[in-house]
Amino acid sequence: MIKNHFIAFFIAILTLFCYYLFEYIYKIIYVFDIFLGGDKVQGVQTMEKTKRSEYTVSDAVKFILCAILLSVAVSLVYSIVLISVSARMGVGVDVLQKYKAVSIISCLINPVCFFVMFLIFNATRKVKGASAVNLNGKFTLLPFSVVIMMALICILLISPIINMIFFGFEELGYVVDDSLPIAINSPVDLVVSILILALVPAIVEEFVYRGVILNGFLSKMKPYSAVVLSALIFAVMHGSLQQFLYQFILGMCLGLIMLYSENIWFPMLLHFLNNALVVILSTFNPIMYLNTENVYYDNFFQILFPILMFILGVGLIAVLLFMMHYFAGLLKHYPKAIAEKSYNVVNEKGNIIQKEKTNIFGIIKTMSANEKVIYITSIALMLIIWIANTISGFVG
Repeated sequence: MIKNHFIAFFIAILTLFCYYLFEYIYKIIYVFDIFLGGDKVQGVQTMEKTKRSEYTVSDAVKFILCAILLSVAVSLVYSIVLISVSARMGVGVDVLQKYKAVSIISCLINPVCFFVMFLIFNATRKVKGASAVNLNGKFTLLPFSVVIMMALICILLISPIINMIFFGFEELGYVVDDSLPIAINSPVDLVVSILILALVPAIVEEFVYRGVILNGFLSKMKPYSAVVLSALIFAVMHGSLQQFLYQFILGMCLGLIMLYSENIWFPMLLHFLNNALVVILSTFNPIMYLNTENVYYDNFFQILFPILMFILGVGLIAVLLFMMHYFAGLLKHYPKAIAEKSYNVVNEKGNIIQKEKTNIFGIIKTMSANEKVIYITSIALMLIIWIANTISGFVG
């Protein structure tokens, strides 16, 4: 039998494995950098003397590729370990995955990988992580209130149309798995599930997607374009067709909260509340219209209701964001990313010139040769993984 204390031992071994694997992956990318000509302005060589307090586009694209490679490599190793253990125990992998310890480890793999990578990336790129991700931002009441209301809107008003989409996918033969990855049979299980499925992802994923990726893109992109691109990456990286729309909307909300508050604690709070509410509502089912059992959308009202709720939810989110923008203007204190319309570039003569920030389609033009290759490779890998998961959902 697998003991629960095996979790701590496995996480320690996995952490060490992630550390050495990431160093190896990063060295490959760095050598690839040099081979393609490197980035003389933003490259690792220029960062050795002093630490930076901001991420760049170069950081964002390299972090995305490292995240994908590390996650795939560790997941592959973990799958091999599961197959080996299940073979020695004489049970199927699906049976083994029902063990609570195994379920917990499975849920912690990506967060552990991302957090270890975040720490090593900051060290190797000479970045002050706390400052670069806005960990020291000011706490104000308005963003806090908006976050609480957004969490409720996403769950109560956006979820119904997602459930209807789930139903449509099932009718097309797609296998929709909306069950929690950790079985909840007691109050202790509920607390553990909230910690692992809500708190840990909220912290780690916000460091990654809003801290590194969004802030990196903001260095050269218009703020709303950067938010959209980071939300798309956030949705695709989850690798699920059934979650794509909801994750994209959530990613937009998280990015905009980060943009206006300039404090990563607020998107962390929104992310945590969203995941925690999903765990609690999935366990107790207190709200009837969120319960997907025995709902067939076979009459006009059942189809119209989720659509109207979605429109209302999007409208309320827009109102909340407008309030944040309005009060920022009223106080004459627009966030730095919105106030700055240009960025500095060093030309061939060594002179500093200003260029206007670009959009999603223009960002690749601002990249060096190596960054373009890494960016395109990252996007291609994300799409391949997402398409593979989608196909597997249809073929079972």
